[in-house]
Amino acid sequence: MRYHNITKDDMLNGDGLRVVLWVAGCNHCCRECQNPITWVPNGGLPFTEAEEAEIFTELDKDYIGGITFSGGDPLHPSNISTVTAFAKKIREKYPNKTIWLYTGSLWEEICNEEIVQYLDVCVDGEFQIDKRDTSLRWTGSSNLRVIDVPSTLPEGQVVLHCDNYRAGTGDTPGGSMKRIAKFHKVSPEQFAKDWKDTFPAADDKEIQDTYEKISLPVRATAGSAGYDFFAPADIVLNPGETAKIPTGVRVEMEQDWVLKCYPRSGLGFKFRLQLNNTVGIIDSDYFYSDNEGHIFAKITNDSNEGKTVNIQAGTGFMQGIFVEYGITVDDEATGIRNGGFGSTTEKK
Repeated sequence: MRYHNITKDDMLNGDGLRVVLWVAGCNHCCRECQNPITWVPNGGLPFTEAEEAEIFTELDKDYIGGITFSGGDPLHPSNISTVTAFAKKIREKYPNKTIWLYTGSLWEEICNEEIVQYLDVCVDGEFQIDKRDTSLRWTGSSNLRVIDVPSTLPEGQVVLHCDNYRAGTGDTPGGSMKRIAKFHKVSPEQFAKDWKDTFPAADDKEIQDTYEKISLPVRATAGSAGYDFFAPADIVLNPGETAKIPTGVRVEMEQDWVLKCYPRSGLGFKFRLQLNNTVGIIDSDYFYSDNEGHIFAKITNDSNEGKTVNIQAGTGFMQGIFVEYGITVDDEATGIRNGGFGSTTEKK
C-alpha cells in the first residue's frame, strides 16, 4: 500500500482531534474531488512499519481521539488488506480510540468486509457535486452518510452517527462561527528542502532548530479575523530589499474557502512592508500539492523614509484571513493541481 500524507491534530475528518492517513488509490474519481492527486494507486510513498510507528506515536497522546482512514479510498483493492490489518492492530492496541473510514463505496456494498468490525464510523458514498453542502461537518455532499457502525451491525439497517452534523449546530464548538480549517507544519524533510533552497548556506543543525521553533498561526484575540504567521528566523530588510520566507506551515481547509494572506497591518503602516504578490491566495487544493502545500511569503521593504525593517524570530509578520467564495453558473473547471505557487495558471 502507498500513502500521500499523515495529518496530525486534524479536526475536520471526524470527532475531536485525530490523526488521518491519506492513502493512494481510488476507482471512484468523483467530479471535483478535493484531492484527485490521491487517485493513482502507485502515487505517494510506501506505507511501512515506520509510518505505523509514527501513527502509534500520535495515538499514544491522550488528546488524540482516534484515527481516520481517507484518501484516495482505503477500500481500494490495493489498500483494503493493509488497512484492515492496521485497523485491527489499532483496535487491539487502543480500544478507547475511535476509528473512522471514508469510502466511495456504499455501506451495503462493503458491510460484509472484515474491516467493518473494527470501525466506529464509516462515511460512505461518492461525492456528488450537485449535492454539495458546505454546511456539513464531516462530508462534502448531502448524499454521504456518517454511519454509526457498532449500532448499524446488529440492527441490520443504517444508523447514523448523529441526527444533525451541520457545522455551527448542536455540539459543535463556536456557535455559528464556521470552523473550516486546520494549520499544520510541513514535514521536517519538506521544510529542510525548501529552507536549503532558499538559504543555501544553512547547515542541518540550523535548519532543524528553526523547524522545531515554528509556531502555527493563531488569532491574537477572539475578535480578530486574521491568523498571525510568525517569522521562523530573524529577518532584516533595508529599504528596497526583499526576502523569501518558507513559513513551515500548510493549511487544510474545506472546499469553497480560500486563505488570503496580507502583511501585518502594523508593519505595513510603519514600514510599507509589502507582499510581492500584493495578496497571497492559498487555495484549498494547495494542501495536496507535491510540496505539501508549503506556504511561502515573499516580502519587500518598500519604505520611502529610509526605514529598516527588523523582524525577530517568533514575531508576527503576515496575517491570513479565511474567505468563502462562489463560482459562476457555467463554471466547468476540472484541472488538477500538482505543483506549488502559480501551478494553476494556464495559457488560453
